[in-house]
Amino acid sequence: MDEAAFMAVKYGIQSGHAILYDQQTKVQWSKYVWERCNIPKHRYILWLTLHQKLKTRDYLNKHCQVVDKMCLLCGNHTEEISHLFFQCDYSRLCLVKLKEWIGCRAQTGNYHTLLRWISKAKHLTKLRRSFYIAAVSALVYHIWRVRNDVLWSSKIWHVNHTMEVIKRELKLRLTVMYKGKQNRDKEWYQKL
Repeated sequence: MDEAAFMAVKYGIQSGHAILYDQQTKVQWSKYVWERCNIPKHRYILWLTLHQKLKTRDYLNKHCQVVDKMCLLCGNHTEEISHLFFQCDYSRLCLVKLKEWIGCRAQTGNYHTLLRWISKAKHLTKLRRSFYIAAVSALVYHIWRVRNDVLWSSKIWHVNHTMEVIKRELKLRLTVMYKGKQNRDKEWYQKL
């Protein structure tokens, strides 16, 4: 809208909202971050990840000098978000175990593509789709947490320990969300 047309319109809340709303582009990641089944602390880390704002060693090196840019989990590659989720040996193994546990058949190892696959999978019920997104969100959070434990405490969790923590959190969350859901998900839910 040009300035002359803007000045000709009588201002009101509704017209102001329409002007601001028209200028915004719809983002695809919002439905993943704000998924109802996600745990709030997982949402925040996923949000930072999707915005490419996690303070990885590569990110810090662009803003200040970091001596060692190598991944804290594998030590084989520069620590950047694309590597940390899910090209790193540690995170790739966690992703494989998570997909086995929840029964996800997606062949991708990229978190953007994985989330897109989950949101478009026709065979998933609404509950399963929410749970799959929450599982990826939990995995991103816990990989970041393990990375920070290596940095600050010099200890790395075994993949099985990380997966047990994720399973425990997600089962608890699903128990709260499950009440009164469809019977066809009941067998799947009980196998978790």
